[in-house]
Amino acid sequence: MDRAREPELMIDPAQALAYARADLAQVNQGFVDRFRTTFPKMTSGTIVDLGCGPADIPVRLARTLPECIITAVDGSEPMIALAQQAVKEAGLDQRVRPLCLRLPMLPLALQSYDAVVSNSLVHHIPDPFLFWNEVVRLGRPTGLVLVMDLLRPESPERAQEMVEKYMAHEAPLVKRDFYSALCASFTLREVRAQVRARGLGGLVCEMASDRRWIVWGHLPRAVPKGTPGAWTLLLNKDPESRSRTLAVRYTKGWEVMESLHDGTVEVLVLEGQWQVGPIVYGPGDYFCVPGGVVHGPERALTDVRLLVVSHGPLTPGP
Repeated sequence: MDRAREPELMIDPAQALAYARADLAQVNQGFVDRFRTTFPKMTSGTIVDLGCGPADIPVRLARTLPECIITAVDGSEPMIALAQQAVKEAGLDQRVRPLCLRLPMLPLALQSYDAVVSNSLVHHIPDPFLFWNEVVRLGRPTGLVLVMDLLRPESPERAQEMVEKYMAHEAPLVKRDFYSALCASFTLREVRAQVRARGLGGLVCEMASDRRWIVWGHLPRAVPKGTPGAWTLLLNKDPESRSRTLAVRYTKGWEVMESLHDGTVEVLVLEGQWQVGPIVYGPGDYFCVPGGVVHGPERALTDVRLLVVSHGPLTPGP
């Protein structure tokens, strides 16, 4: 069946609480055990967890790796509130830092983490290339990667069978969300194509179970040139308004199908050809997108350099 996208964020507090209360202990501990056995030499350092949810995995990682510092990121405010509570109750607030941030272009130090991990986030992202680009932006060269998510079944009927098999005793809200997540997920073939497109062909992509895929390995020393991608340089930011000024570079072929920003975004094309919907902008062209307006698709017809002023969070994806 074709992919059916679901909302990017869990913004409903009841939905976030239901997810936090779901019995995912076996899956989450399995993820942590997989990290430990796959990377046995990783006993200290920094880890960033993308899409941490209520922080069950960061807490388990911190207990398993007592010399590691973990940054736990999620775009949902209700989820981060639950994460902060869980971290505090576990007595790990000195080593686990939950942050409410939304991909892409997270305001974290570039290539500063020894490991990038993520469980069940990729299917939430409208354009998965943005996720893999974030892995490259945040992980150190040769850093560790462990990413797991659901596998899209071949039919809606099969998805419903999996809901009844694995979530039979959960609340109706959890069962509904699990079904939607299955339908929004990617096949192993699609994931392999995503990883290769970002120049990460050295990572292993394989099945973790009958309903999950997993990607693991080491980041390359340098991402091959010519791979479609996005690079940003933060020039200025205002913590109060969350506005930012960025220099952005896209390689030819980079695209995102739709974008929706909270605030107005102003763009000046410095170099190359940048297409937004039916309009192509060239060097010296300026355009402005009001906040709350869905626009796109956006494509780099050539290598492109832009100057971007975002009056609020810069968050592609409706």
